[in-house]
Amino acid sequence: MSSRKVQRMRGSKTHGYGAKKKHRGKGSKGGKGYGGSTKHNRSYVYAKEPEHFGHKGFHSLRKKASIIKIKDLERISKDKEEIDLTAMGYEKLLSDGEISKPLIITIKKISNKAKQKIEKAGGSVTGLEPKEEKKKRERKKPYSGEKKTSEPRENKKEVSKKKPADVSSVPKKESKE
Repeated sequence: MSSRKVQRMRGSKTHGYGAKKKHRGKGSKGGKGYGGSTKHNRSYVYAKEPEHFGHKGFHSLRKKASIIKIKDLERISKDKEEIDLTAMGYEKLLSDGEISKPLIITIKKISNKAKQKIEKAGGSVTGLEPKEEKKKRERKKPYSGEKKTSEPRENKKEVSKKKPADVSSVPKKESKE
């Protein structure tokens, strides 16, 4: 016989859960899984998973241009002198890295520094799209307070100088005495 106490609660009706209603399904525990996570279990979710509610950042709808850097050009070129980056699917060349051999590169867009580095190495760039100049919007003139009309406005002083209607011709009400 072991010296450990047996805790199977033989003979107990509820086995330590109080009344029989108290130990039913998940309703007594406030819901299953994330049940009540927006109501009574919200503080639990905040403590355990603070990122659960809300969103962070945004998704841009603008398509990003596929870029390539100068440091990748020597690896791509190998023994070639001409590289058509537009045919390879690249849209823009950036100036990260160095280039040692002269290359003739065809690409739509290129940064100013990248162009300088290629020309410094003795190469050239072709196939560039002309830069679009941004249109300057005309500023609206501030409202001066006067409406533009074809007919001249009357002066307020002239309007007030008009003679009042003849009061003597209006019959007076007789008062009862």
